Amino acid sequence: MRMSAELLTLVMFGGLLVGLFMGHPLAFVLGGMAVIGAYLGPGINTLGIIINNVYGNAMDNYVLVAIPLFILMARFLNDSGVTEKMFDAMRLLLANVRGGLALTVVVVSVLLAATTGIVGASIAVMGMIALVPMLKYGYNKELSAGVIMASGCLGILIPPSIMLILMASYSPVSVGALFAGALIPGLLLGVMYALYVVLICWLKPSYGPKVPKEERAEVSTKELLIMLGKYVVPPMSLILGVLGALFTGIATA
Repeated sequence: MRMSAELLTLVMFGGLLVGLFMGHPLAFVLGGMAVIGAYLGPGINTLGIIINNVYGNAMDNYVLVAIPLFILMARFLNDSGVTEKMFDAMRLLLANVRGGLALTVVVVSVLLAATTGIVGASIAVMGMIALVPMLKYGYNKELSAGVIMASGCLGILIPPSIMLILMASYSPVSVGALFAGALIPGLLLGVMYALYVVLICWLKPSYGPKVPKEERAEVSTKELLIMLGKYVVPPMSLILGVLGALFTGIATA
């Protein structure tokens, strides 16, 4: 059975949405739609080419070994509770600033992007730990959702980005070169997000009100510094360790 490319695209996209909304694991939905697409499109024999490409070419690429290790590092950060503690520390640090919670989302998303390189993880984590407090304190809904989605996508650009690793595996450019080229643009994008939050909350104070004074007074300056040292400095050290090893040639690829 052959199907036109246009109709096949609609069928696969619709099947992907149906599978995800039914609660099936993403890996099985993507794999299943790939098999169905091969059967309805070029033919089931195409699967042999895909298998040969994966096990004959991709499995010999040692650069791809970094991907599951970065995912494992993201899992460690998430399950250890470091992300939530890091968010709390930055939230208290910026509590006296208008739009402080939105700025905290940007800063923490940049740190997560620079430690894990996973887009979905940043968006999911920030959505769980930041959206409820932002709405609780009266933040604008559009601003709250927008800053989480935009900042969470920084993981696709800021090294170590899994997308950049995949690009390096199919191009003559090394992972280190791609990381070096994407670092400054990614950080600049994060700075632009932060400047936008500051500007919009200055022009429209109701979009990002300050945290109530009684909550700001819960933690002393000494306790705040201890929190920053325990939960913000280690992830930053991890960033310097990963990127420093790549840029200095200790762990090149």
